[in-house]
Amino acid sequence: MAFEIGRGQNEKKREPLKIDFEYLDRIRELVEVPLVLPGGAAVADPDMQKAVAGGIAKYNIADKGYQAFLNGLETALKNLREEIAPGKLVLFPSRVRRSGVKAAKMEIRSQIRFLGATGKADSRQEQRKNDRQIPQTF
Repeated sequence: MAFEIGRGQNEKKREPLKIDFEYLDRIRELVEVPLVLPGGAAVADPDMQKAVAGGIAKYNIADKGYQAFLNGLETALKNLREEIAPGKLVLFPSRVRRSGVKAAKMEIRSQIRFLGATGKADSRQEQRKNDRQIPQTF
C-alpha cells in the first residue's frame, strides 16, 4: 500500500522530505499490508531508518542511484588523463560508464546496509518459491 505521509519543504533548496510519523503509526495500526513510501530518495537517512522501523516495507530511492551514477560519470570525465598528442584525449566510453555503474552500485549497497536489508530479498524469494510449490497428493 502506497500513501503520502510527508511533504517536501522547498523543492528548489532540495530540503529533505518531512515525514508525519504519527500518521504513519495510525496507518500501520489500521492495515496489515506492506507499506510503500514513494519518493524515499527525498527523505533524510535518519528519518528513513525511523520510517522503516515504523512499518515501511519498501521505499523508492532510484534518484539516489541515478545521482551516484551521474557523479561517477562526472568524476571519470574530470580524471581523463590519457593523451595521444598534446591537447587530445583518448576517450574509452566503457571506462567512463563503468565508473558511473560502480558509483551507483556503491550507493544502493550502502542504502541496503544502512537499513539492515542485506539478504532480505533472497529470503523473500525463497519464501515465494516455497509458497508456490503444490503439495503432492497420494
